[in-house]
Amino acid sequence: MRLATTGLDFRSRMHKSDSRKSRWLWLATGFVALLNGCATYEYVLVEPVEFARTIGREDVAIEREPLTYRFTDLKSRLGVKVVNPNDEPVTLVGEKSYVVDPAGQSYPMRGGTIAPDSFVAFTIPPAARMYDAGPRFGVGVGFGSYSDGGFYGGSVGHTFYDDGGWYPASYEVVNVWQWKEGRVTLRLMVERTGQMIEHEFVFLRRKVEE
Repeated sequence: MRLATTGLDFRSRMHKSDSRKSRWLWLATGFVALLNGCATYEYVLVEPVEFARTIGREDVAIEREPLTYRFTDLKSRLGVKVVNPNDEPVTLVGEKSYVVDPAGQSYPMRGGTIAPDSFVAFTIPPAARMYDAGPRFGVGVGFGSYSDGGFYGGSVGHTFYDDGGWYPASYEVVNVWQWKEGRVTLRLMVERTGQMIEHEFVFLRRKVEE
């Protein structure tokens, strides 16, 4: 009977020891994951080379006729404001504009008109959107979805990214690509008073060594 009891005590102690090891293993794994999650990243404008600089939490203004671009580090995204300081409207030509992610995948942009002394804004990558696929009334009657995305900084308007069409569910969140590290290209075709102007920027997101 003593031997049986001793055996049970031994197994109980072994079980407790394994439990402690397991807890310490989970704590260590969580600590490492926390350290990785707290890594610091920065955005760098690398092209055009004459404008190369690090982008911080304050707006970085780049003037490229006829527009002014303002870039901001929003942590997981890069904020982009496209400002039209002119007295006449400027058009962003969507079918000739795009973003290329670090993996080389291209994403088309929606076009739009920027009124005089105003701006449009978006983020790279775009934020996840929720779509309402309920019935809408317009020119004709039908069923479809619409998006009413928000610009960063509190302004309101639609996103200039192509969201990919119609969604049958009542509500559906569209996932977006992630930008952890690597280069992203932003190419915008601008039309002003009949003249086409191409603006291209290359950004790098990299881990900051501490």
